[in-house]
Amino acid sequence: MSSHMKSRATRTLGVAAALLTVALAAAAPAAAVTAAQRAEQVRYGTETVNLGNYQFMQRKADFLANGCATVSACRKPVPYNGFDWSTDGCSQTPASWKPIFDPACQEHDFGYRNFGKGLTLGRNETTRAWIDDRFRTEMKAICNYKYSNWSQYANLQACFKEADVMYAAVRVANSWA
Repeated sequence: MSSHMKSRATRTLGVAAALLTVALAAAAPAAAVTAAQRAEQVRYGTETVNLGNYQFMQRKADFLANGCATVSACRKPVPYNGFDWSTDGCSQTPASWKPIFDPACQEHDFGYRNFGKGLTLGRNETTRAWIDDRFRTEMKAICNYKYSNWSQYANLQACFKEADVMYAAVRVANSWA
């Protein structure tokens, strides 16, 4: 083989190796987030679970508008692109209460999906209790808003009672699973 042919073969192999490297890098899973990015996920996740119903739903709408219905399609920058915004709503709730408590259920799902599963930002019983407590707080905030008129006091009390029942159910029957 002439030196010209060897040189050309070497260049061709070099280009092929470079293309293979690029293809493998593109196919490889995304690199794990850094410690600083992980700390930011915990901070932002905590802030999100601590939002009131209205603010939570606004934040969720912003993420969904940026393709974050699935993590793989999310156009938010790292580390914000890793959050799971999916929900099954108020899955075990009586039908009459589902639409009323839906925002609180979605926020509760966000907490479980990102602290307990998925990102596992704080998979421990203390964190689960905090998320469940936030769930009760936000359900009661919905009750206060919906039944703010004194003439609706009986409805307010019924709403509070249902919130307490739902809270007790998630404390007893729910887990990170």
